[in-house]
Amino acid sequence: MLAQSMIELEPAAAESMTLQVDKAPQYVAAAFAGTLVLPEAWGVEKPSLGLRLLDTPLNGQPGFHRLDPGQLAPLTAHPGTYSFDFGQVQSGEFSLELRELAHAVNVTVGPE
Repeated sequence: MLAQSMIELEPAAAESMTLQVDKAPQYVAAAFAGTLVLPEAWGVEKPSLGLRLLDTPLNGQPGFHRLDPGQLAPLTAHPGTYSFDFGQVQSGEFSLELRELAHAVNVTVGPE
């Protein structure tokens, strides 16, 4: 949001409003990839991840990214360990969600 204001309009009254528009934040992309380690006791065999942007999406970027189970690569040398790659996303604050357990952590994805 670049500006906002409240105005109350009365019937038959002339009202005016001026908005001071702030400069739009600059879009900066960053790569977001990593390794997911799931304890065996959690019982998640085919994990999927969601990445929800907590900031305002810029330049038409999506506010949510999703990786389905087939998009996480299991690391065979380490059971319960998966590599993931969301590619280039907008820099900012995100909620990284393990969808099978409705568990999320907030992460900051910054410029490289």
